[in-house]
Amino acid sequence: MPSNEFRILITFILKFLLLFAIYIGGAIVLGIVVGLAGGVARGSAGAAGIAGLIAAIAGFALVILVIWIALRLSLSSAAAVGSGEIGIGPSWSATKGAVWALLLYWILWWLFLVVVEGVCWAILMPGFMQTVMSMKQTAIASGGDQMENARAVFQMEKELFHAMGRQLPLIIGIGAVIGLVVYPLLICAAGVAWRMLTEGHSEAEHA
Repeated sequence: MPSNEFRILITFILKFLLLFAIYIGGAIVLGIVVGLAGGVARGSAGAAGIAGLIAAIAGFALVILVIWIALRLSLSSAAAVGSGEIGIGPSWSATKGAVWALLLYWILWWLFLVVVEGVCWAILMPGFMQTVMSMKQTAIASGGDQMENARAVFQMEKELFHAMGRQLPLIIGIGAVIGLVVYPLLICAAGVAWRMLTEGHSEAEHA
């Protein structure tokens, strides 16, 4: 019987290949749709607007499809351990009807991680966000003067990288510590979601 580590590895590889294939296939279909719409719209301003709308809708639909499938497979690693099988199928079954709940669940987790990352940047690089905002303000203020905009942004980036270079050992160390905390948290989060969904399904079946 394959070990949990082997099942997780196979699950990860299959999940990556599946999402990659869907993304590439969707991008090809999107390109065909955009090309056909552009061909139909050629020479007509009104048709060009409709073609652009069709392309935007198709692109949005592709993004939604990839997110939906990613959510359905987001518990596959936990499922590989919990079910004793390759986790793709069990995760797909367990997440049926729970996509919106999972979306909210992962958004809350990523918001928490963004806050943690923001706090770390504020401690390690107090002027980082101010420099980024200054870059944006400079780009807006320069208007169409591309040379002046590029010169100002280059100078700010140079100062930012110089400041980061002084803190680089500390940044690498803190980043490693954060990674050791964040990845186990995400793994545990997937495990908790898997248990809640599978226990909920079991209780519904016995009711």
